[in-house]
Amino acid sequence: MNWTSYFAALGLAFLAYLAGFFFAVAVTPTGPVWPL
Repeated sequence: MNWTSYFAALGLAFLAYLAGFFFAVAVTPTGPVWPL
């Protein structure tokens, strides 16, 4: 198993989640509304 590519993919997924979260907060006037 290639740990470098594994952690790279995991990091990118985490960054994408954070970006989506902050985008949702930015476009929602009342604050974060995040469907889990």
